[in-house]
Amino acid sequence: MKPKVKNWIDLLRKGIVETNITRVLYQVHKHTKQSGFTNVNDLRCELNIAHQTLTAVLSQVQDEGIIDMFGELEIKGIKYQKIRYAHPRERDNLIRKRQLDKFLAWLNKIDDYDDFLGEDVKNALERLKTNLE
Repeated sequence: MKPKVKNWIDLLRKGIVETNITRVLYQVHKHTKQSGFTNVNDLRCELNIAHQTLTAVLSQVQDEGIIDMFGELEIKGIKYQKIRYAHPRERDNLIRKRQLDKFLAWLNKIDDYDDFLGEDVKNALERLKTNLE
């Protein structure tokens, strides 16, 4: 576990919920214990923080495997992903899955610039995508 992740968890255990990250983690953990999950809409309303700030924090803690975003929930015609606090045993797998998702997204963006690539590189990247998906 990275030092920053240990620090976030230590702060939560000590009840120090001052930064946006610890505030978000505290709410996600609380909702996970109470109802199994939360969503961006609920967090934004409860924490009174900007959507962009919230999604940046969620992205960062998702990269570290602390939360899992799964399934969908519809509220007033808008779909939101469900968010839950991840069990420590799940974190390594969640980190790996997140890295793979980001890598595949990067590979898909390369298609926009394939005129800069030779056929051999294009074919190798296509094989790589196929093997990873």
